[in-house]
This record gives sequence, C-alpha cells and structure tokens, in this order.
Amino acid sequence: MKVLLKGYRDPSPENVRALVEIMTYGSSSETDQLIRQRSDAARERPDHLANFPALARAGPA
Repeated sequence: MKVLLKGYRDPSPENVRALVEIMTYGSSSETDQLIRQRSDAARERPDHLANFPALARAGPA
C-alpha cells in the first residue's frame, strides 16, 4: 500500500517503476517505454492523482 500511495503522490518514473514491479509477474513488461508512458499519463491527470489518497484516507465504504 505504501508503494501505491507513493506512486499517486509522486508519479515519477522511479515511483511508477516500483509500482509496476509489485503489480506485475515477471519483469518482461517493465520496459522503460511503459514506465515513461504511465508516469506521463498520471501527471496529465492531477485530479485523478488527488482522488485516490482521499479515498484511502476515508476508508472502506
């Protein structure tokens, strides 16, 4: 959960790579291109980045 929250707070390529590493089986899908794309996509949606930590703080519905 810490890696997930860190990825939302700061979607730098390094943090996105750490997130992808724990969410995928095997490293074959962890390409530099994928990491860059996911990081760029996350940074383009600051509203989405702000929503997840807010939901995590609110707890289960």
